[in-house]
Amino acid sequence: MFFYILFGFIFYNRCSNKIKPHVHPWLKENTLSLLHAIITLFFSAVWLKTNYDTLIPIVLFNTGGYYIYDIFNVGGKLMKKLDIMNSIYIYHHLVTLFGLSYSPYEFRWMEIMFWSEMANIQTKYVYYLIKQEKIQKKRFRETNMAKFFQFLLYAYVRIYIIPLLAYQEYTQKTDVLPLNMAMPMIPIGVIWTAFIFKSIRFEELLSLNNT
Repeated sequence: MFFYILFGFIFYNRCSNKIKPHVHPWLKENTLSLLHAIITLFFSAVWLKTNYDTLIPIVLFNTGGYYIYDIFNVGGKLMKKLDIMNSIYIYHHLVTLFGLSYSPYEFRWMEIMFWSEMANIQTKYVYYLIKQEKIQKKRFRETNMAKFFQFLLYAYVRIYIIPLLAYQEYTQKTDVLPLNMAMPMIPIGVIWTAFIFKSIRFEELLSLNNT
């Protein structure tokens, strides 16, 4: 496991250097995060369908490597300024890395990651639009609509799917240590869903339906 994650960290560090000249600084980390989400979504979906164990090292390489890369990246920001969101990111990454030390048959991290990244991809798109609005200094009509779809998907995953998977793990497994460590992420997901809902301009959505 260690070497898969190490090579994954090297991979994402090199990717960061490669894309740096080609994207706006505000979008570099979002681009890497999107790459990680797409790769994770694809290989976790194939594993869930086939249980083809050769795919497990690929997911460890991808997710473990990216999370170590992001821990260093976010940790550098925390050294300069304490930030709650960045602290949550690091906690989330550390908990996930601990969960990855289990077999996906012992702890259903592959399924959890599939659904989590399913919701995250839309979030990356919304983040991209928000940053483009700041870069171009104008508002995009599609940003609000994208937030609405982000809310629907995020609420389905974070309020229904993830708590359901957690409940099933609690009732079916005896070793629930990784689940206990990850439990704070469930209310955080619900709170973040509420923030997404609050950011939507519903009057703008209604006006689009009337045009």
